[in-house]
Amino acid sequence: MVVMRGQNDHEVVDLLDYGVAHGIEVRYLELMRMGPLYQSNEFPLFTMQEILDKIGERYSYTPAEAEADSTSQRFWVPGGFFGIIPNESAPFCSTCSRLRLTSNGKLVGCLSNPTEISIRDLLDHSNPGTELQNRVATSVTYKQSTAFTGSDLGMSRIGG
Repeated sequence: MVVMRGQNDHEVVDLLDYGVAHGIEVRYLELMRMGPLYQSNEFPLFTMQEILDKIGERYSYTPAEAEADSTSQRFWVPGGFFGIIPNESAPFCSTCSRLRLTSNGKLVGCLSNPTEISIRDLLDHSNPGTELQNRVATSVTYKQSTAFTGSDLGMSRIGG
């Protein structure tokens, strides 16, 4: 759930109730400065701390272990787990190991960088070899090192 101030932040606890009742680990995401929100003055960010405050009204929670390269901070509540992806309030760029492959065969190394590296032509060959490795390595160099800065790319365009 992408939590947005004044739009769906009142549903945070209800969604966790549903997740706990059905054995589903809920993930909350802070809104990202992407697409039309990239340079917008209207940015309804609801931070990780605000999400935790809402959940804390009904649940006690404690931090839980997550994978080393996870973008989510995990928490345990009685009956289950939930995670928060805090790209704005607690950036994880320095540990991000993600790449995105668009539907038209382009690699995106970082959501904050609109640079795309095409690999589609290589995927049409039975042995893409070293050139594929080189393009993946180049894509990785476009990652931000410290903080998400946003992009005018729309998430639907890059598989998000």
